Amino acid sequence: MHASLRHSGILVKDLEKAKATYLSLGWLEVSREKLEVLKMTDLKGNVIELVQGNWPPHLAVNFYDDADGNRIEVVEEKK
Repeated sequence: MHASLRHSGILVKDLEKAKATYLSLGWLEVSREKLEVLKMTDLKGNVIELVQGNWPPHLAVNFYDDADGNRIEVVEEKK
């Protein structure tokens, strides 16, 4: 079985600065999307984010912060 990267979500503070960095690494901009994010918490302080956007429903789970403090996500697409 061959695994490949389908999607990666990175939360950044400055979109244009991050864009410049990724352009310099050979990535190309393919679209921009407007998102609506609703954050919710339970009584234990656990947080979920409900995100409305223009893509198929999927589950993204944050699993670590990179050296710049950006959250990296593992994604499972709903089939």
